[in-house]
Amino acid sequence: MIWFIWIVFCAVFLIHDQAFGYIDPGTGSVVFSALGYILASAAAFLALFIRPLKHLISKLFKKDGTPSVKGDDSGQN
Repeated sequence: MIWFIWIVFCAVFLIHDQAFGYIDPGTGSVVFSALGYILASAAAFLALFIRPLKHLISKLFKKDGTPSVKGDDSGQN
């Protein structure tokens, strides 16, 4: 049954003589704005989640009571 579905999929979607499609002039701006949103989302993810996680891990594994991160207000020297 799976082979039958696979053969029908290949016959219907992959074997074509012509493709009828139209890309309007606004599509390029949509693609570039989507790339901008993806880059902004990646930057926000790095700023909001990765940095605090790195700070927490460095606080957990610091040695000899000396702060391993600048600005640590734990009061230990």
